[in-house]
Amino acid sequence: EYQIVYRYQNRGKLPLMLFNVSPSCGCTIAEYSHDPLASGKWDSILAKFDSKDKPGSYQKNIKVNCNSTQKVHDLYFKVNVVK
Repeated sequence: EYQIVYRYQNRGKLPLMLFNVSPSCGCTIAEYSHDPLASGKWDSILAKFDSKDKPGSYQKNIKVNCNSTQKVHDLYFKVNVVK
């Protein structure tokens, strides 16, 4: 299993709310807080890629829908799985 942590900060004046965090495929899951994030505070999204029996190179993305000015953010990671 491969894991990556995306840290982010609420730089707005209102609480930041993540409505949906959607990985591009079933082999990746994302864990995140559903609670509003106060202005100036930090939080993170944990992405987990199931690499079992999947040798090769992969690029995965995660769409984050939230109440920021830019409504959708795309997160990416690359992984090279060796046997």
